[in-house]
Amino acid sequence: MVTTYTYTGNVKDLRTAQDAFTITNYTNDVAMDCNAASDAEICDVLATLIKLLIEQGIIKGSVATA
Repeated sequence: MVTTYTYTGNVKDLRTAQDAFTITNYTNDVAMDCNAASDAEICDVLATLIKLLIEQGIIKGSVATA
């Protein structure tokens, strides 16, 4: 079952364009070994950062989790 979280931002979101970030196949990951990180690990950490920014209303976007 896929759960989708959508946040539209708030007054902090200064973007006027309709574009928004969309994250799919989200996996929460807040730790990364900078000496041996795989592409997937880097993507997971970046997606987690983007999700947190969306939740805080800093940027617009949606996150789909499995």
